[in-house]
Amino acid sequence: MVENLGLSPETVAAVKKRGINSLFSIQKAVFAPAMEGRDMIGRAKTGSGKTLAFALPVVEGCIKENKVTRPARGRPPRALVMAPTRELANQVAREFETVCPSLSVAPVYGGVSIGGQMRELERGVDVVVGTPGRIIDLIERGALKLDSVRYAILDEADQMLDMGFEEDMEKILSYVPVERQTLLFSATMPKWVSKIARRFQKNPLLVDLVGEENTGRLADTIRLLVMQARLQGSGGKTIVFVNTKVMADQLMDSVSQTHPCAALHGDITQALRERSLQQFRDGKFSVLVATDVAARGLDIPSVDLVVHYDVPQDAEAFLHRSGRTGRAGKTGTTVLLFTEREIRSVGQILATTKTKNAELMGAPEPQEVLTRAARSVLNQLDKVDPSIINFFVPAAEKLLGSEQPSRVLAAALAALGGFRRAPQPRSLLTYEEGFVTLRLMGPPGTIDGFSSLTKVMRALVSKARLGRDLDQYAFGKIKLVEDRASGLAGAAFDLPAEDGAMVMDSPVVQAVANKAGYLLDRPKSLPLDVSEMMSSGERGGRFGRQGGRSGGDRGRDRGFSRDRGGGGGYGNGSSARGYGSRGGSGFSQGGGQRSSSLRSNSSGGSRGARASDDFYDASSSSDSYFDFDSGAKGRGRSSKRAGFDA
Repeated sequence: MVENLGLSPETVAAVKKRGINSLFSIQKAVFAPAMEGRDMIGRAKTGSGKTLAFALPVVEGCIKENKVTRPARGRPPRALVMAPTRELANQVAREFETVCPSLSVAPVYGGVSIGGQMRELERGVDVVVGTPGRIIDLIERGALKLDSVRYAILDEADQMLDMGFEEDMEKILSYVPVERQTLLFSATMPKWVSKIARRFQKNPLLVDLVGEENTGRLADTIRLLVMQARLQGSGGKTIVFVNTKVMADQLMDSVSQTHPCAALHGDITQALRERSLQQFRDGKFSVLVATDVAARGLDIPSVDLVVHYDVPQDAEAFLHRSGRTGRAGKTGTTVLLFTEREIRSVGQILATTKTKNAELMGAPEPQEVLTRAARSVLNQLDKVDPSIINFFVPAAEKLLGSEQPSRVLAAALAALGGFRRAPQPRSLLTYEEGFVTLRLMGPPGTIDGFSSLTKVMRALVSKARLGRDLDQYAFGKIKLVEDRASGLAGAAFDLPAEDGAMVMDSPVVQAVANKAGYLLDRPKSLPLDVSEMMSSGERGGRFGRQGGRSGGDRGRDRGFSRDRGGGGGYGNGSSARGYGSRGGSGFSQGGGQRSSSLRSNSSGGSRGARASDDFYDASSSSDSYFDFDSGAKGRGRSSKRAGFDA
């Protein structure tokens, strides 16, 4: 509890006012030695609460000195904090101000008039927080004196190093008295950190809350969803990351049609940046579109969602972006959007960051999209400038005078929401419109390929007597999956939306499946296999392939694939493949819950799988694979299958 830390009553009251009753791990590990005056190197992930960890000891020291010597006008700072960006400098300054409102804190950084900062320093301050470049400028102008600094803190030192501030940081530290306490915080430990420790610190204590095994990994508090589709959401704070300033502006213009939104990038003036960030913190708008550089060091509470609209340039950018949510022990979600050409890049990022809790997420259901759009449109009506409403009154009166005014008004709202046709369902496996992904699970060994899957599904539909059968050519991509928790194994597979609705809307099909020991559902997400993504993209992979009704090309990556009416085949590294390919795709190895890959060993052209109208019973022992185009047969692996009771 904060009451037991030996803090002054003023600090305890300020901390508890913020709802903080105890310290996080990094804060506990740093607080005691820092209060003792030890030099320290703190290694912690972004969002771990390290700002409060070094602010508390500094604040306590300043409070004690103020009791001995009354603060004087024009006094030089006793604490200096260096940060890589303007946003982080502002964030750290706010942290000091909220922990101890009686202290004078001056944030200094470029992009704004230096005159105002010089006047603030002339009045006297206790703590200066700034970027290295502006600090150097103020020192050289004689406005900032560091000869009274007792505490020197380098926050996000590795980022400052990456941004080219190495010489500036060393120069600044050379102006600070030797008798000082130096605290250095960094998510990574480059060689320069050791150099600084030898030159500017005295026997520093290393507090490592990352560990080698966790280096460069996504925080456990963040859930990663990967999808090849755009999202429509509602509520909560969302930061959307893009790679360029132009895209930030374009996306902001698009999103602002339905959601209050602002952009953050290098061309935005500092005043507008600060105003936008404050409005975002205050909940005045819910979506912030930002570039990587502009968002460095941002610490905005209660960010529920981070969206990588553009795939990050590297693993470090991915971790930094994702770290804007799931901060200070809270949970968060990050969504990574990608195109077919970016599959391999995404796989490399996830492999580098050792991300294991990723899910392949399906596009929102059409009903969900339209329901949210309807709510969003109503919110837009309140924001219409009253001065323009009169221009639309005649048209509104004409519409309301129709025979079905409510339907006409509903059509107008739909158009306002950007919908002139109903959104189509999309496959979870390929993201192709007009298809849905179902999942059939049963005892291990009962569903292990195209033949067994189609036989079970066609038998289900036949026994349900729905009025028509399920055509074997209706099946699109198939992916074998296994659920260790339930002990079931089976396949996720695509069907045309009409066939999928016929199957899932029938309670009889569900009853027949349950009686036979199968579980049939429509999953919203599937476990993601990073190795599968790594084998895709440039080399072709198993995510999907062209080939239309005639199947895929022969090549290195073998995958058992099926188009609607077309045989999949061995893939060629040069063949265009991806989630959006209509020409089927290979059985692929899923992730998380472990999936397996089925490969045909037959020689000859494309390989399909024969599916008869009969249903395999438990005594069936093998498959016969069949090429739908050439009629060539081959032998596949043997398997056992379970049948139905009447």
